[in-house]
Amino acid sequence: MSDRRLNINFIVSTDRLGLMRQYHPLTPAELSRAEERLRHPAPGSRIAAAQRYGIDMTLLIGQLRLTPAERARRMHGVCQAAEQVRGAAWVGPT
Repeated sequence: MSDRRLNINFIVSTDRLGLMRQYHPLTPAELSRAEERLRHPAPGSRIAAAQRYGIDMTLLIGQLRLTPAERARRMHGVCQAAEQVRGAAWVGPT
């Protein structure tokens, strides 16, 4: 079985070499194209299947409008909130 733990030393050394992938916000043209594809998916596409399954495409579009840094900050905030409430409802043994 392979060890799938995160090797932070590798990540730090790779970043020093400038090999980490840099993410940039979508250009207005890219955002427009993505919105169009999500709002009006081609029949038989994976996006159409996701819509049938119940995925809310407006939430995806909202996330695409954010920069990668804004999405990361939001995700971090959600994780912090989850950590604060973790175990809050646990009653324990009686």
